[in-house]
Amino acid sequence: MRRYIILPLLSMSLLGAAGLHWEKAKFRPVSTSAAHGAHGGDGGSAHYRLAGIEEGMSAEVTYTLANLEQKKMSYPIGGMCLPESPWGNYHALTANAEHNGIRYSATTYIYKEGRPAKASPTKLTTTGKSPFEIRPIHLPREHDRYTASMQYGFVLIRDGKPLADTKVSFESTNGTKMELVSDKYGRFTLELPSDFKEVAKSRRGNKPADFILSSEDGSYRTSLTMPYHINPNEHWQSVPYGVLTMLLGMLAGLLLYRKVKNG
Repeated sequence: MRRYIILPLLSMSLLGAAGLHWEKAKFRPVSTSAAHGAHGGDGGSAHYRLAGIEEGMSAEVTYTLANLEQKKMSYPIGGMCLPESPWGNYHALTANAEHNGIRYSATTYIYKEGRPAKASPTKLTTTGKSPFEIRPIHLPREHDRYTASMQYGFVLIRDGKPLADTKVSFESTNGTKMELVSDKYGRFTLELPSDFKEVAKSRRGNKPADFILSSEDGSYRTSLTMPYHINPNEHWQSVPYGVLTMLLGMLAGLLLYRKVKNG
């Protein structure tokens, strides 16, 4: 019988200053003796682990499905595979922990294919998951994604209310770091960096990186982790060329329509 151990992706494990946060992991088959304490799963499948968790710290995990159903779990040693969900759209994975008087929370949103859920992604993000959290104002739509050089809005929430004038730290697995501050409404805008070092000339040839937003308020710490992708318009796609191609296509269709109409 094969057992598995979760190994974090290398780029994610380089992050140290972001505190407790989610990172994607993968199961790799190992021998039984090497898998002591490991969490089993399907070889090669995507799973999640908490980075920055300290010795003696236990975390309670809430997995909120796209239909807003919540599944409560205890975080196992080494990481976890998520329960199956029949619903399509975003799901939320949140961990809450307390250690030495500090209360931690970490959240990530995961898009899954499946049956359409009646609840919107906005209802998912605004459902309270922790006393202190960073919420996306809008999650990318179904065929969209967080993209380099694009701007996105977020809001800091503490006990259900916006938290103003509070510092937020940004860190990416590509090495970029920056500081932001929430406004009087608890909101802040982030322009994702175009910091991909090696770029292939196709979307599928480029793996996403992750960004981590983290903040603290008194004895509370929180983080949000999400993947982001290279901007094709900066590399192999041209917006003006695409618009010109579209206009030429429309013109050709109009000429063909007139030809058919006039016999």
